[in-house]
Amino acid sequence: MGNNILCGHSLAKSPLYIESVHINIYSLEELCWFLSNNPALAPEVIADEKLSEWLFDECGLDGVKREYDKLEAGDGNISERLMWIFTKSHYFSDGELRALKGKIEALDAMSKTERQKKKGDELVKYGKYKRGISCYEKILSADDIKNEPPEFLASVYYNTGVAYVKMFQSGKALEFFYKAYECVKSWDYLMSYLNAAYFDGGQDEMAAEAKRLGVKDTQVSMLLGKIESIKPYEMPKDKDKAIDEWIRAYHISVDQ
Repeated sequence: MGNNILCGHSLAKSPLYIESVHINIYSLEELCWFLSNNPALAPEVIADEKLSEWLFDECGLDGVKREYDKLEAGDGNISERLMWIFTKSHYFSDGELRALKGKIEALDAMSKTERQKKKGDELVKYGKYKRGISCYEKILSADDIKNEPPEFLASVYYNTGVAYVKMFQSGKALEFFYKAYECVKSWDYLMSYLNAAYFDGGQDEMAAEAKRLGVKDTQVSMLLGKIESIKPYEMPKDKDKAIDEWIRAYHISVDQ
């Protein structure tokens, strides 16, 4: 995960595999860290039938299994099960548990569309660009999409563009950055669009689009300066190995 996590429970001999982001979890504390930082991905983890077996057989929570089974059999929803795991882990302080409860309640209060976007954002954060884009597409293809605030729509279009950038599909990124700018005439969205235009078709395409959109020459020069100031990427010495790693990372990101 990139952080040191102090484990007070048994380390799992067999990990819990979180399919949506392709990672293995080896402790209850690590699971709590993941779920607390990615609440929009929690429902599918909690709903996984393998979770119960893993918690009690691998993490040493067998002493409270009856509590969990009772919650499973009742009307307890995802949020209640999630807070049960957080509490039984003893990983969080009372203050942290209260903050987590507030975060979960805020997620529950979101509309289905807002939760879908948050899920897409979390998938993109983990490099699962194709899955993230799929979440955004569900939002954009909904019948009532026009009822959403323009700021929300712009953020969905923009984040879709970012995901396409990560997949090296500059043409698609260009399309979605422009849609974001059409929704909200934001300077940041415009700059992202012109950046994409530069990497898709070069300086001439960027300049033509800037002129069409009424961007001043001084602003274009400033943007070009920023682009040109980016340190050139240095190719690794072992190019074949690096290419293999890039290909592997790309296929993982698009679930192939």
